[in-house]
Amino acid sequence: MWSCPCVAVGLLLIFSLNLVFLLPETNYCHLKNCPVDKKLPHIGCNNSGNWSPKCGKEPTIVSIPQHIRNFILNYHNTFRDMVAGGQLHKLPIAARMLKLNWDHDLAFLATLLVKRCDIQPTDHCISTEEFSSPGYHTVYNKFKGTQDTSRIVRSQLNAWYDQYKHVSAYSLINGLSPDKKEVGHFLRMMVGPSNRLGCAIARIEKDGWTHQWLTCLYSCSSKKNTLLYEYSGKPGIYCTNGINGKFQHLCNDTEPVTDCMHSDLFKTTISNDTASFIRDMMNRKIKPRFFFKIFSFAKKSARKVRKVVKKVKRALKKKKNMKKKKKNKKKKKKKVSRKDKKSEEVLVALEANVESNIKNKEDVGSENEDKANDELTTENDVQNTTINPN
Repeated sequence: MWSCPCVAVGLLLIFSLNLVFLLPETNYCHLKNCPVDKKLPHIGCNNSGNWSPKCGKEPTIVSIPQHIRNFILNYHNTFRDMVAGGQLHKLPIAARMLKLNWDHDLAFLATLLVKRCDIQPTDHCISTEEFSSPGYHTVYNKFKGTQDTSRIVRSQLNAWYDQYKHVSAYSLINGLSPDKKEVGHFLRMMVGPSNRLGCAIARIEKDGWTHQWLTCLYSCSSKKNTLLYEYSGKPGIYCTNGINGKFQHLCNDTEPVTDCMHSDLFKTTISNDTASFIRDMMNRKIKPRFFFKIFSFAKKSARKVRKVVKKVKRALKKKKNMKKKKKNKKKKKKKVSRKDKKSEEVLVALEANVESNIKNKEDVGSENEDKANDELTTENDVQNTTINPN
């Protein structure tokens, strides 16, 4: 049996651990690495954790246990792995895209952000001691009745990722979509140097609907005139500590990161002139070298050959179909002719039968007439004999 003082010490220790988690050691009021463009002080400075009036009555923070954290991380890393491996045809292969891991500081700031109940970006600083310019986004779904938390989170993450349909190589430079669609959520998920992630989930009741909010903070955000990630012809070629075992197109967990900068092997910070030059080059046809000319000539000739082969195949198929049609027509004609012959034979037989019946009737009639004439002659003879006895 445990004595009472030990139990009291244990409870005090648990309480103190919870207090450390709820009140982080970072003094956000004196944080010096906030970006210059942020007009308001740090969101964590003197923040009592109150909800915005927009959130309605009795809003709650949904706790994120380990299995939901793993679910969110695996979803993100799976999407990043697909992009890094070049599985999206519009985007180049990533030479160095890092694997995301959970970060408690970012999760704490995500909790403060989700309590705003606002999808518009904030003017507050959201930096941490380790990361000066995190990227974040917020989304919410509304529904009636009860829904599983992880199921809603899955649909929200899918909605962010599905924006890849409107992304092109231009988007890696200017962050915009060629068809003027929203692509910011997808691009935030794909910032190459990001290696930390923290999220918060909230539920509120408003106008008879349940609203589930999700806010996620990434250790790095996209930078102006900087490519979203390092690209090459081979995935993970610039990863200094090798690739990950599970996600084979992402860098290992031990990959070093210096405040969201790209590696020394790949300098991607470019000026406005260079950015416009790249955009022009993407529209311009590059003059190929000699062996490229041969390759392109072979490619073109192969295409022409394929087209000719397709035409020949179509012509042969057409011929075959025509022959089949002709054969079918002949078969139908033969069937019809056979039927006609049979019907003609039947008609001839019927006509012959009718004629024979008519002849038989005529013969019978003539015989009867002859008999009647014979009878008449005999009667006349008898009458003659009776009238003249001499």
